[in-house]
Amino acid sequence: RSAEGGSRIVVQDRAGSLFPSISRDNSANAILDPGLKTISFEFFLHLPKQANENEVILQKLSGSAMGMTIALSQSDSVTACDLIFLASSGSSALITTASVTKGGFQHVAAVFDRKASILADLKLYVSGELKDQSTTTFDMNYIDFSGSPLRIGSGSTHSVGAISGSTVITDSLWLPFVPSASFSGALDELRIFHGPRGLERINLEMYKPLFADPSTLKLYYRFNEPTG
Repeated sequence: RSAEGGSRIVVQDRAGSLFPSISRDNSANAILDPGLKTISFEFFLHLPKQANENEVILQKLSGSAMGMTIALSQSDSVTACDLIFLASSGSSALITTASVTKGGFQHVAAVFDRKASILADLKLYVSGELKDQSTTTFDMNYIDFSGSPLRIGSGSTHSVGAISGSTVITDSLWLPFVPSASFSGALDELRIFHGPRGLERINLEMYKPLFADPSTLKLYYRFNEPTG
């Protein structure tokens, strides 16, 4: 069964934190934190044909201005709304958006791409096509959110403070993002990778189950597997 609206999941980013006695890795080290690497999020998204509020789909955030958020922007439309991908490190931020339709599953890939050292940009793919890319490649310092959990289906305000001069690089003036409701919809096949995911790889693997690969695949929730 897919993770549906009303369900919330909190993933503690510490190896073996829940069951240290039986875990293969009980080091308590952060697993999802990419450091200065690229991180990619992939999932299938289903939105009901109804108006939506500002809703967080995925969020890993330390405080209110250090982390990443994938969310829906408020819309009265019953056919489509905007998907937001926001990443910030203190007062520096990148944001990109893409339209997603309502009423059926579609594949989403959000990539925080480290170009070289601390240079980064954002990309949003929908149904195997690049829909938007941040217009700026920015010196995004290390995002220190290793101690923060990954939240699925809910989240908090993501802010980078005042927008002024060169302290914030953004494609929109939507900051801060303030959620007004929990996520209403369904998710399936949630995957988080360390490393870039290009069009060829996204289209090749979006419908295929993946096997464990500790070097790149850091989280995999199939959601629809039977229990027992």
